[in-house]
Amino acid sequence: MERDGVKLIEANIDDMNPQVYEYLLERLMDEGALDAHLQNIIMKKGRPAIKVSVICVVKDVEKMAGILMEETTTIGVRVLDAQRLKLPRKIVKVNTKYGIVPVKISEYGGIRTVTPEYDDCARIAKAKKVPLREVICEANDAAKMLK
Repeated sequence: MERDGVKLIEANIDDMNPQVYEYLLERLMDEGALDAHLQNIIMKKGRPAIKVSVICVVKDVEKMAGILMEETTTIGVRVLDAQRLKLPRKIVKVNTKYGIVPVKISEYGGIRTVTPEYDDCARIAKAKKVPLREVICEANDAAKMLK
């Protein structure tokens, strides 16, 4: 396993149009966030809210916090130190009846995990007018043949 240090940035938001969240997450990821997600929470006085969480490399903390300040109604964020344990992975291109699909491969304890790249599978499914799950299944089957 590999280990690296990252930052976790969080903000609780209870007063924003929910239509903004899709754009916010897309912008965070486009600007270099390692991950970003939303979680429903209940704040003090029983107020429903959304917790925005962003994982980024240390050098991107100011940039990610700035995006949260620009794109949301938050007036402050929490910045926490965090560590990730992650498996080494590689991207391999496999041939399927729908074309070439990149798949991510990792292993731990003798167990191999294969994950077709979603964006590529979705693009192929649209272009070939076939169900997305069929493209994913074909990619998984092709990856099983790899040594």
